[in-house]
This record gives sequence, structure tokens and C-alpha cells, in this order.
Amino acid sequence: MPWGCRGERILTKGGTVMVKTTAEWTGVIVVGSFELDCRLFGATGRAKPLPLKMVHIDCKTVLEEEAAEPIEKEEKPESEAAAPIETREQIFCPKCQIPLRADQIGRGIETEVGTILLLETELNSLEFEPAKRVTANLIAADDPTFTATGFGRRLYVMPKPAAVGTWNQVFHVLKESQRVGFLNPIVIKRKANVGILRPLVVPAIVFGEERAILVLDMLNDTDCLKDPASVPDYPRILPPINVAELAKPIADAQAAIGRLDPERCVNPKRIQIKKVLTQAMERSLKR
Repeated sequence: MPWGCRGERILTKGGTVMVKTTAEWTGVIVVGSFELDCRLFGATGRAKPLPLKMVHIDCKTVLEEEAAEPIEKEEKPESEAAAPIETREQIFCPKCQIPLRADQIGRGIETEVGTILLLETELNSLEFEPAKRVTANLIAADDPTFTATGFGRRLYVMPKPAAVGTWNQVFHVLKESQRVGFLNPIVIKRKANVGILRPLVVPAIVFGEERAILVLDMLNDTDCLKDPASVPDYPRILPPINVAELAKPIADAQAAIGRLDPERCVNPKRIQIKKVLTQAMERSLKR
């Protein structure tokens, strides 16, 4: 079961802990003339934690932080101000049974053959520093990887005053060539991200007038994606398709010309709050 799956943890007879994945929603989704009875499961979770461990450099033992017991002070008369009891985190080596200084502690990885200590240069390579210049590689805008991975956070790309002309040129080149800019990595607030620079034309129905904008959409971490084959109900074997039987549903779907109202993309609870507030204001004005 992938790391970070939502569900109930079950202890098997052999002592192995397994996760029973639970559905987040169960019901019927109507698509055209079809009624799809289904369950919804989360497609993303937390990425597996980095396997780095604190290690005693001398004996290669993996360490854990343990709070030191407070040192007892002698009782003093009430007239004297009692000094607060100080506690501090002290790291001990369970093998050597000694407290360790900072220079005696390193970082390592546990393997089947033992613990491997990492060099300082290797540890430094895990830190990403923000750069003031990054290069976007041009990739087809319809690359299937983007759809499969999915997008997370979105940032607007706004030009400085002297760069408005360049911004406009980049927008039109990407739009007309049907390309996007792939950035890996782009470090924001010391966090390394993978992003897609792409042009969008927001229809007037959203903000009152049409907006041309460059956006940087962050891709979901593929390490957070769950293998759909590991989720209950995944259809491993699909029945054969009767093309003739689907001719009419396909034609009906192609004839659909519906447009999406931006108001329908707003969280329904927020819409209901607006409605309730409007009713409350109207009610108060009538009094």
C-alpha cells in the first residue's frame, strides 16, 4: 500500500501492519445517458519520508533524541528566588552509552548491509538555494504527463515595467506554438518545485473582461501519486466495447455545447454563505 494512504490500519496475524483504504465518497455519477455507480479514493498522498537518520559517527549507530531528566535543585528558603529547572535535549548513543556532542553526530542511511555515513558535500547537495535565473525547456502543451500528474498551486507570472514587451512576446510564442515551459527545479522559499509556464486566456465571464496571463502551475510530486492498481475497485480486466452500441452516446456527447459558468467552480459552501448573508440583510432592512 502506498505511503500516506487514507484508511484504517489493521494488524494481521503475522504481525504486519496493513492499511485498509477507505472511500471518500460513494454514489452515482450521471454522464450523458450513463449512470456510473462508483466510489472515490484519494489519488495522492504524502511522499515517502527521506531515509536520512542521525548517526553516531564513531560506531555508525542510528540515534534518537531523548530529553534529559531535570536536575534536582536543593530546597531553598522561600525568601530566596527559586531558579527555574532547566531541561535540554541530550542525544545519547544507545550502543556506547554516552552523551554526544554535535561534532560526533552525522547523517546516514540504513541499508541491509549496515549504516552508510554521508559526506558533508553529499548533505550539502540536498539543500536547494533559490536562483535568480532559471531556464524553461519547451515541451508540447498537450504532453500526457501533465494530465497524468496533475497540477497543484498556481502562481501568476507578472513582468516588471521594463519587461512588459518581452512578457507579451513570450505569451504569444507559447500560445501560437502550443508549447509550455518546463522548469525543474524552481526554488521558492527554499523549497524545490517542478513547474509549467503556460499562457492562459481567462474568459470575460470570470473577471468581467478577458484576461491574457502567464501562469506557473506547480506539478504534483509523482512520488505522492498512488498507483491506481493498488486502490480497491480498480478494473484490471475491461470488457470488450461494442462500438455500434456507443455510436449514439458519442454523437450526443460531441453535440454538447455547454459552457461552464465560473460561479459553479466556487466552493458550494461559500456560495451558500453568500446566499444566507443576502437573505439576512434583506430581512434586517424590512424591520
